[in-house]
Parts: sequence; C-alpha cells; structure tokens
Amino acid sequence: MSNILRIDLSNESVNYEDLDRNIAKNFIGGSGLCAKILYDELEKGVDPLSPDNKLIFAVGPVTGSKALFSGRHVVSAKSPLTRIYGQATSGGYFGAELKCSGIDAIILEGRADHPVYISIRDDNVEIKDAKALWGLDCLETEIRIKKDSEDKKTRVSCIGPAGENLVKFACIMNDDGSSAGRTGMGCVMGSKNLKAVAVRGTGEVPVADQGAIDVISKELRKTLRNDPVNGDLAKNGTLGVAIAMQFIGGFPTKYYQKGTFSKINNVSGHTMAKTILKKRATCYNCPIACKRVIEIKSGPYAGLSGRGAEYETCCAFGPLCLNDDLSLISKANDMCNRLGIDTISAGNVIAFSMECYERGLITKDKLDGIELDWGSPNMLLLISNISSREGFGDILAEGVRTAAGKIGAEEIAMHCKGLETAMFDPRALKGMGVVYSTSTRGACHLMGNTQVLEMGATYPSLNLPKRIDRKKEEHKGFVVKVLQDWKIFVDSMVACYHPLVRLLKGPEYTASIYSAVTGIETSVEDMLLTGERIYNIQRLFNLREGVPKDTLPKRFTQESLSEGASKGETVNLSPMLQEYYETRGWKDGVPTEEKLRALEL
Repeated sequence: MSNILRIDLSNESVNYEDLDRNIAKNFIGGSGLCAKILYDELEKGVDPLSPDNKLIFAVGPVTGSKALFSGRHVVSAKSPLTRIYGQATSGGYFGAELKCSGIDAIILEGRADHPVYISIRDDNVEIKDAKALWGLDCLETEIRIKKDSEDKKTRVSCIGPAGENLVKFACIMNDDGSSAGRTGMGCVMGSKNLKAVAVRGTGEVPVADQGAIDVISKELRKTLRNDPVNGDLAKNGTLGVAIAMQFIGGFPTKYYQKGTFSKINNVSGHTMAKTILKKRATCYNCPIACKRVIEIKSGPYAGLSGRGAEYETCCAFGPLCLNDDLSLISKANDMCNRLGIDTISAGNVIAFSMECYERGLITKDKLDGIELDWGSPNMLLLISNISSREGFGDILAEGVRTAAGKIGAEEIAMHCKGLETAMFDPRALKGMGVVYSTSTRGACHLMGNTQVLEMGATYPSLNLPKRIDRKKEEHKGFVVKVLQDWKIFVDSMVACYHPLVRLLKGPEYTASIYSAVTGIETSVEDMLLTGERIYNIQRLFNLREGVPKDTLPKRFTQESLSEGASKGETVNLSPMLQEYYETRGWKDGVPTEEKLRALEL
C-alpha cells in the first residue's frame, strides 16, 4: 500500500509517510519491516516502558489479499519482559482490515497524557478519549468501541487491565479471542496510555496476478482436503498435537519435570471436541477453521462460553500445573483473554509458583492466604492478582526470570532470555533446544518449527537431511537455521504458518504466493535469503542491547526425563549450537562482517 502511518501520542500528531521501496524489497513487511524500523529508530538501551520506545502494528503484501491464510498481523517493540527484540503475531481479521484501510504499518510513538484510543476509517485517523474504556476487559472494550463506531465491520485490537497495570507479559487482544500474545506488547501499549486501535478499511488490496493466486488457492484447497495433518488441525485445533507430544514423551508436565501426563485423555483435542466444543471459528480467508468456540453447561464454570484453549494454553494451565480439568483450563484461558494476559507466560509463572510452594520457597502467607498445591483451582485467583498486581501477583507480573530472582529460585526458572518456555520439551525434540536458545525473542516455539521435521515431515525443496532423528544432535543446527529463515519470511509477507508447515510443498507455496501477490518472481532460495537477512537484523538489534548468551534452562540440560519414550534424555546444546553458528556464518553468536555484506546489511 506504500503507506506508513506515524502517530506521536505525546502531541497527537498524525502523519503518513511513504514506505521506502528498497526497504520493502529487502525486508518485505510484518516482522521484517518491524525489525528494520526498530533497529534504525531506537537508541541503544531505551527503556521499553518509556515514551521513546515505539510500538508497531504491521502487515505485509499478502495480508488482506485473496490469497489463503492471509489474515495475520505483527506487533513489535522493544520488549519490557526480555528487554530485547519483542514481537507477537495474531490471526483474526484486524490485519486484513488494517491493510484494506491503505496502511502497511502504524508506528506509535510517545505517550498520551490520558487514556486514548485510535480510530481509523480508511484515511480518516482520530485520536479519541478512552477514559470511559480504561478498566474494561478486552471483550467489553471491543464491544463498546464497535458500538460507538456504528459499523459492525470495525475491527479492534485492545488491552485489558493487565496491560493498563503494566504486567510485563500483557498481550493485545483482537477479534474476540485472537491475541498478539508474547513478549509483553500489551504492556508497551499500556505504557503509552493507549487502550485500543480500531480500524475499518473499505479499500482493496492490489495484487500483481490475481489469476495466479486463484490457481494456487484452488490447488491448496484440494491439497488440504486430502491432507490428514491439516484435517486434524481442523477437527481438533492445535490441541490435536497433544497426543503426539505424549507419545514421544515431550508433553511438558509438572513444570517440565516430566514429559508425560497420565490423565492426558482428559485434556486432549479429541476430548474437547466431544465435550465442550460448540463450533469452529476461522480467520480471514482461511478454509481450515482451527479455532475453537466452547460452551460449558455444567459444573462450577457452567455458562462459560467463548474462545477455546489452544495447545499451548491447554498445556500451560493443564499438565504443566498437573491439572486435568478441561473446564478449569477453559476458565483460566477465558480470564486471560479478557484481562489481556499471555497464556503461555501466565501458565508458566503459575506452574513455577506451584513448584516453589511444594519446595517451601513460598508459603501460604506469602501468597496472601492462597493455597497453591499442584492442580489447584486457586490458579484463577493468581491470574486475577497478576492482572491487578496485587500481593504476590505483583512479583509474578514481572515474569518468571525476575520473580525467580526475588524468591531465590533461579535454578528452576524455565525461560530463555527472559521469555517463558513454550510447550515442546527439547529433551524429546532436540532441535527445539536450538530454537529456544537462539530465537530472537526468547523461548519461542514458532521461530523454526523443527518439531514437525523431528516427527517425520519432509520438505524436499529445502534440501534438508532425509532423516532427522529427534533424539540426536546431528544436523539440528543446520535444520533450525533453514526453518527459521522460512518462518520469518512468512511472518514478513504476512501469512499463517500453521497450514504451510504441515504441507510437503509448504516452502514452494510460500514463494509462489509471494510471487503472485507482488509480481516479484521469488524462488525458495530467494525466500530463504530474504528470511536470513531479516533474522540477522533482529540478531543485531539484540546484540546492541547486550543480549544474554544462547542457553537453555538447567532442567533441560542437566535433568533427564524419568519416563516415557524419551526417558533418560537431556539436551547437549553445545555441538548443535556450534553447527548453527557455523551454518549462519556467525562467530561465537555474532554475525561476521563477511556475512553482513553478503546479506547487504
């Protein structure tokens, strides 16, 4: 669309700028554009919660087009949780609406002197008073703004009380349950006194070759109909992967002490589908509809309805906390969605607290009278206290790294670079150890989905080794590098990775969709080169900020799994990390001058 919208909340200035075509060519949009802007415009050491930090909402050339899976957007800033590069992506319809309003990215600067929200309708941009919205939860905020807009097609991204109270892992919610979840982007939004961004776009997204897009989409729909993996994604949502993780002994349980959960059948995707699933929901222009809408008709949470828990959320509030009550998991998820809290981080800090409680590192008195045995429904009280920063919740609201330092429990805190660990145990999937340790935003499971390869998937066009043994270190550094470059390209163009990563020809489809939309003929090799450039600039941002070393929690490297198909396994990170650095052309984790020149950086 060639438009950057820059808004300074301090003086309420609104300006449109042209998107530099060379930047668009080299960094595309979405994740790549965010990284380029933050690297160029932020001073080293900027306080993430100061007016000097910049919050960016970005889409890409594919977003909002008629290409399949084109409904995602990216939110980025320096993270208050990790204090390095921060990024979250979200599905739904907000991104497509933003693109149809003629905008490639919104750069938000400064800090409003009172609560505000931004209203965008095509090229009409207003900064509106949000005092009446401050304190409302995310669903209430969305309903109120849509009603005030008098247009049912208005899409809203907003924060809840957690973002207002500067919870370091607060997220940004949109479209009644979709979230830009990780690294605390909602906290940055709250620090700017920005409650919401509402957008309505009536334009169309220009593409170079609609005929080619139609052909690709038709082929993709046919492929998806015959694909059992994406079929399971539709039937059971992302939670369908739980059974596979249990099978290989990599299902995080009891705060990563174990890799199997004896009561998995109570929390699986199949069980959700048979018990509380009301219907499926989808994002813009996606035929899969992997999102769940649930309704609980009996028990203590009867009457609860709304967005169902995804795999990461279900595991975080379920097995990670030794909880097999799907209704309790659903309630915790609903509370986080309304309050605006990242469910992965929230589940982590609660499971961490449960282990500390068991060890006697924190007591009932310290927890404001809350008993916190494993699986306790009192996790709901803790979620509420985290959001409001009351009592012990104020400590947990800082994230597990800071909380562990205050408690004296650093040895058991599960995080990489300050971001709480995701729900794939790298002792069962060795490649995930490299992914977690090297991801530019911390322990992120999405920045290079090696678990798919380690579970048997293949991508002929990526020229990867034919057999990837999940228990061995061999090839993992090389594989992670390639998959990271592919994934960051997808996050820059911007599209949904979930269906693409499940397809044999996923890389080819990625390149062909981008080619058809932009008219820039792009091969798989071109795609990986662009992804590599973007990954390196994110690494450079982190190095400038003094990024911690690429390490894993000691539990993964020193404590072996005691049962299941991965019994006895730990992670030997060093050889995989060395292979990764060599493959990337980095020396001791730092890009060489030769590599940066080759990438035109």
